[in-house]
Order: sequence, then C-alpha cells, then structure tokens
Amino acid sequence: MAINKLTNAALRAAKPTEKPYKLTDGGGLYLLINPSGALWWRLKYRFEGREKLLSLGVHPHVSLQQARGLRDEAKKVIANGADPSARRQAEKSSTANSFEAIAREWLALQEKKLAPATFAKAVWTLETLVYPYIGSRPIAKLNAADVLKVLKRIEGRGIHETAHRFAAGRGR
Repeated sequence: MAINKLTNAALRAAKPTEKPYKLTDGGGLYLLINPSGALWWRLKYRFEGREKLLSLGVHPHVSLQQARGLRDEAKKVIANGADPSARRQAEKSSTANSFEAIAREWLALQEKKLAPATFAKAVWTLETLVYPYIGSRPIAKLNAADVLKVLKRIEGRGIHETAHRFAAGRGR
C-alpha cells in the first residue's frame, strides 16, 4: 500500500505561486497547485509501459481521504489489467449515448415548438415514467421489448393515453 505523506494541515497551507507545483502523497497521488489557485488531484501511473495521468477531482470538493480512495480504486483497475483512463472514457461515451441523454437533446429541440404545458408534460413523462427504467441504458442496446416493458408500466398506472402518446413518439 502507498505511504501517505500529505496531511490536511499541509493542504490548508498550500498557496499558489507563479508556477504550478505538486504536493505528493504517495502511490502516484499528488495535488497540483496552479497559479490561479485551483487545486487538482492527479494520479500518475504506468500502464503497458507508458506513463499516464488521471484527474481525480478538485480540492476541496474531493478531500484528501476521497482522493486516496480514488487512487486505490484506480490501482485495483490497473492490477486487473485495465487502464483507468480508458475505462473512464468508455463510461463517458456510454452515458453520452444513453437514452436519457438522447431524449434530453430531443426535448431541448422541442421546447420552442411546444406550448409550455405540453413541454412540461413531456418532461414529467420522461423523468417520472421512463428515465428510471431505461434512462441510463445505451440507446444502441435498447430494443422493442425494453420499450414495451416501460409502456406496460405506464399502462399499469392507469394512464393509457400517456402510454399511447409515448408509443407514438409524441411523449406528451
């Protein structure tokens, strides 16, 4: 396990200078202090013989203990033969192509075309009746059976007209 060097007192004492500098903690974890005053947690690691950097968040939103936990998680990913940076990129792209992300883009385009009450109803329908069930799923992995399950849940609540509109792609 990594030898931890940083303390919360040392973090509070860190002040920006003309050039960025690092406060190291151990195991590749360090805090980058920028001239602007921004404090970024970074993890320096090697994967397949190459040196890489992973951003772990901004201090104080990510505490020293949280940063150490994130470092340890990333080290486990590396030990299992995967690159934590590549894994993060894959997660980002999958959420960008989720049903919810695509539906929100569509909603944004519809807002000016719809009456405010109609738009509000479409938002409510998706947020309350659809996203909890298929919102996080990648759009390419959804099939008719997935949508049918959602429609049956909506019908089960007794709101048949909403189910019909959602099935017709009008969602309002």
